[in-house]
Amino acid sequence: VPGCAMGIIQDNSVLLAEGFGYRDIKNKQEVTPETLFPIASCTKSFTSFSAGLAVDEGLVEWDIPIQEYYPAFRMKDPCSTLKVTLRDLLTHRTGLSRHDAMWYQAGISREEIVTRLAYLEPARDFRSLYQYSNLMYMVAGFLVGHLAQSSWEEYIQAKILNPLGMNRTNFTSKSMLSYDDYAVAYAQVKGTLYPIPYCPVEPVCPAGGINSSLREMLFWVQLHLNQGKSGKSEIISPET
Repeated sequence: VPGCAMGIIQDNSVLLAEGFGYRDIKNKQEVTPETLFPIASCTKSFTSFSAGLAVDEGLVEWDIPIQEYYPAFRMKDPCSTLKVTLRDLLTHRTGLSRHDAMWYQAGISREEIVTRLAYLEPARDFRSLYQYSNLMYMVAGFLVGHLAQSSWEEYIQAKILNPLGMNRTNFTSKSMLSYDDYAVAYAQVKGTLYPIPYCPVEPVCPAGGINSSLREMLFWVQLHLNQGKSGKSEIISPET
């Protein structure tokens, strides 16, 4: 690992926010608390949080079937089609396994991916097993955007990032690379690190596409430690 950033919060105070190592080995550029990194599947915590916000707003309920909110939703198993809920999507229990090859560098839209779920074979029976699924988190984000009559990204920006002051947090590798302070991606081959390009993951961004910095992720952690409050402002209900 050429570089990392670490933060420590105690009693609602940030005790440490510091970068270690390099964000760019060739140019000897060090990691800072402002360095942007892809947070990968930590994005899922934003998606489940956005679903909770939509529940608080009365746009959706945890246990009403998705098809009642988005009639075009289909899975190959007719029983699952009729019964899958938001809670099922977020707890990885739909019976569908990863199928990541369907979206990875496929060049298709989020809505097209939702449409193609109807052709994917389930690996297990509905609600019988936990199976990690990027696709189901993408569906959850898609649904939130659909119900808010915008997009998942716009909803996250307005409801979470703006209120928390997460001003440099973004949703695409192109956006991240437009900043000066970002972490170069590397692969290790036979003990040597080589820079590699970032792969666009925009179609499934709700499952793993956010880029952020240590400084701004500390705001996110504090929001949770404060039971949904940022300062004196309640962002989400403590119950949710």
